[in-house]
Amino acid sequence: VRGYEIGYTQTFDFLPAPFNGLGFAGSYSHTESEITRTVNVGNGQGDVDTPIEGLSPNIYSFTIFYNYEDVFETYLNARHRESYLGRQIATGQDQSAFFTDETILDYQVKYKFSEDFNMFFSINNLTDEANRSYFGDESKTGTIQYFGRNYFVGFNYSL
Repeated sequence: VRGYEIGYTQTFDFLPAPFNGLGFAGSYSHTESEITRTVNVGNGQGDVDTPIEGLSPNIYSFTIFYNYEDVFETYLNARHRESYLGRQIATGQDQSAFFTDETILDYQVKYKFSEDFNMFFSINNLTDEANRSYFGDESKTGTIQYFGRNYFVGFNYSL
């Protein structure tokens, strides 16, 4: 496994109020991996070199955030992940498959009523991005799964 990651975060505190709570965070990671394993294909068996399952070669993440006097916070995050080799269960068998690129958007807002009590609301997978697998090339579809948007509301109270 070889790779690197770079990240940058900037709060624009040089802007006039109330815009001085705006900010940006971004990161990029690159990973190269290879493993030799034995696979059974049809009547044959052989050793093949494959990437390590679950590792995307490139992942980008960007967040725009806003914090107003530590009372109100909100952010929008976008993460893009390139295709990767993973595991899936299909027709009762656990097998390797490639998964297509995906871009996931998440949103959260938080409000602090007092030093001890706050509330938050978040939406994960804002655009209902599908999880798609394929075998060899993208025209050989394995599965297409939609997990939907996930909504969360929460309250925190500390004694």
